[in-house]
Amino acid sequence: ANEAQDADVLVLWLDCDREGENICFEVISTVHPYMRAAAGNLAGAYPDAAGRAYIYRAEFSSLAPADLIAAMANLGHPNLNESLSVDARQCIDLKLGVAFSRFQTKFFRDHFKAQLGKLTVTYGPCQTPTLWFVVHRHDTIVTYVPRPYWNVGVELSIGGGSGGAGANGANGGAGSQTMRLVSIRGDLWTEGESAAVLKATANTTQASVVSVEVGKPMGLPKPLPLNTVALLKAASETLGISPGDAMHHAEKLYLSGYTSYPRTETTKYAEAFDLTGTLAMLAGGADKQPPEWLPQAKVLLDSVASDGAGGAGAGAGAVVLAPRPDGEDVGDHPPITPVKLATEKQCGESWPIYQLICKQCGESW
Repeated sequence: ANEAQDADVLVLWLDCDREGENICFEVISTVHPYMRAAAGNLAGAYPDAAGRAYIYRAEFSSLAPADLIAAMANLGHPNLNESLSVDARQCIDLKLGVAFSRFQTKFFRDHFKAQLGKLTVTYGPCQTPTLWFVVHRHDTIVTYVPRPYWNVGVELSIGGGSGGAGANGANGGAGSQTMRLVSIRGDLWTEGESAAVLKATANTTQASVVSVEVGKPMGLPKPLPLNTVALLKAASETLGISPGDAMHHAEKLYLSGYTSYPRTETTKYAEAFDLTGTLAMLAGGADKQPPEWLPQAKVLLDSVASDGAGGAGAGAGAVVLAPRPDGEDVGDHPPITPVKLATEKQCGESWPIYQLICKQCGESW
């Protein structure tokens, strides 16, 4: 209220999602009684409850200076329908939560009174599906019954002085190479079947190539642009950081202006994404000990400089800069990317997450 006194215009800079829209209208209802009445309605402004048009909505996804300037130059309106949808969801969650919490508490007290006592068993519509996955996985582990299996493999010696291919390398000469083959039948589930296959091939000394199939080159595809789920998974698997801690660090980096908004389901870069500016920022190098993604960013930046966008006209050996085509834009926020170069000292405990975001951004092109 104190900040609103003597103010003529209200520009709402809340997160650009449904919850953010809901908070926008909370802010409007709180501050509009204290704002100074403008001489007239402002062009393109959103009206308050009294019909005075002085409210604007900034739409942005990161705290990068370019994004903030662009948002200020293209102010819009808060979305009342999205705000009302949040109110409706909160009402439904409350009613479902109260009703099912009473039902569960009464049921478990009747059946497990000694263990439960007077404790309340609460129910949350959002958390219950996750609880199902946890319980289902626990039941799968508890009821799992190991089953023995067998597989048959062959080791060949190719080349050498003998000119032949001997089983287990028996006839291999100087310069021979060893090749290990596995059966296309896969695992065998009975010992008798595996013993029969072994007996039929035990005395084989030569092998013939009956057909050749050329498959696709093996290799890991480039990762998709980073969304929230992928960030939390990578932090857990590669850094050993729990999802809760990873999200805490990601939000801290966002609020410090180092990365974009960390809560997103989108895995596709916008057409207007500033690749050159992002790579130039990452290739700047701020530490005496450069992070591992710095050389990669420099290579990509050189490719952009020499071959334009890195598209069809790229020269021989050039790095083609194009993200995976199977990314999805769900319309919430852009993928998580760095927006400002930072040092380990600036990031503090959030440095591993910042490095992960920078590295993933470079690898996704």
